[in-house]
Amino acid sequence: MSLATMKRQEFSVQGEAKRGASKTTTKDFWRADFGLFRALVERVPWERVLKGKGVQAGWTFFKQEVLKTQEQAVPMGRKTNRRGRQPAWLNRELLLGLRKRRRVYHLWKKGQVAQDEYRGLVS
Repeated sequence: MSLATMKRQEFSVQGEAKRGASKTTTKDFWRADFGLFRALVERVPWERVLKGKGVQAGWTFFKQEVLKTQEQAVPMGRKTNRRGRQPAWLNRELLLGLRKRRRVYHLWKKGQVAQDEYRGLVS
């Protein structure tokens, strides 16, 4: 392909496609009603129901009952990405302090702030 042919070609640059929201749902145990969960589990007459069943059959029945109860007591929520979330210990006060230290550090590196002032802020 010659240089003249390349000059005549037109093309367009498309922006990056927007990512769709996640459709994945998970159990939201933060909003679970454990009082309701306990009440529903206690309502099952376990001794009578499990009597005469083997270990495997009893375990299967128990697991099914707990999962059914969980469906009623624990709501579903959308799964969020981790980007944008902060650790629980990083509250507003700490975040502002870290930002101030970072700003003064950069000013110190540029020579706009004395080292003593930077040391006083850090310690």
